[in-house]
Amino acid sequence: MDDVLVRLALVAVVGLAALGAAHLSRRSGQPRHPPVDLSGTDLPGGVVLFTSTDCSSCDEARAVLRGAGIEFREVTWELEASVAERAGVGGVPLAVFRDASGATVAQLAGVPRRAALQRALAAMSAPGQMLGGGEQAT
Repeated sequence: MDDVLVRLALVAVVGLAALGAAHLSRRSGQPRHPPVDLSGTDLPGGVVLFTSTDCSSCDEARAVLRGAGIEFREVTWELEASVAERAGVGGVPLAVFRDASGATVAQLAGVPRRAALQRALAAMSAPGQMLGGGEQAT
């Protein structure tokens, strides 16, 4: 009888932990992506958007950036796979924000949300500022 109760308690704890993790990931806003390294590329400073040709989320991300009047350099996986691989890009869309010195100050995985986009743009103009929250700073 005690063994059954222990097992039920363990199942309940694991279930609650999974629900908690799912809730926290939804609250953070932007999906996460491991930090990328653009130092080994010849990509310019500013915003770099990694995309794929057959990706509706990439189309949305492109439209959000254009709609906000943001100039960006697009790296399409099918056309420049070596650049994306060298940078460590594992998923698209991925927007990488670099300051004037070329240092990465933020990266947004998925379709950028307005608030995350504004914080990333602010970080580009504030040297040494790193982002937290839904967006990823590197």
